[in-house]
Amino acid sequence: MHIHLSEHFTYSKLLRFTFPTMVILIFTSIYGVVDGVFVSNYAGKTAFAAVNLIMPALMIFAAVGFMLGTGGSAVVARTMGEGDLPRANRYFSLIIIAGVVSGAVLTVLAELVMEPLCALLGATGEMLPQAVRYGRILTLALVPFILQNMFQSFLVAAERPKLGLGLTVAAGLTNMGALKVPEGMAAYIERFDIYMGQPFSRRTNCAIISFEDVLTVNFASSIIEADVERYFFRKLVKDGIHVKIESNRD
Repeated sequence: MHIHLSEHFTYSKLLRFTFPTMVILIFTSIYGVVDGVFVSNYAGKTAFAAVNLIMPALMIFAAVGFMLGTGGSAVVARTMGEGDLPRANRYFSLIIIAGVVSGAVLTVLAELVMEPLCALLGATGEMLPQAVRYGRILTLALVPFILQNMFQSFLVAAERPKLGLGLTVAAGLTNMGALKVPEGMAAYIERFDIYMGQPFSRRTNCAIISFEDVLTVNFASSIIEADVERYFFRKLVKDGIHVKIESNRD
């Protein structure tokens, strides 16, 4: 049932409304843990130390999104509550533009000062170039990261917290990217899969990962019908993509 901000909130209703936002924070933390597992196991302890060294500085840059999203959504929500929708739309557009411009300026600034910043944080020797490389790659995505943080707050103000959760999960799928392993291991690996547990509710979950020239798409569903999976793979075949399907269904 859709919950409106204008309603009277009981403890139960408040928990149901804020639950997607709490799950967002959990997923965001899990993404950081997963990054650490892959980096430490496949790139080594020095690379893992470099990631942990530069990450706090990058999160400070990204905090602009939390600041504009939290304050901006409050201003927009208050204006909407006053019944002035045109002014609320103008505020919303202004805040989004401010986020994009701020992100672009911070991206250029971070790229320019990344090496002295890493050195200031204590990176030396072999760790320094790795911290600089990791930091510069991440700052290239600073604008969309800031917008993601902003829209998490705006979607709550728009009474759509579940949509914010969906976007966060989608960002995690994109974050998986192409998996790489040391050369000595690659010859013994055919592909990677992500095995998910059965969903508690009636929905279909999806996970994507790639290795070499093989992209693996895993589905887990509590729904008997496989219409979603069937439509997805038929679309790939229609587009001329070679598909191999494996299933544990009867």
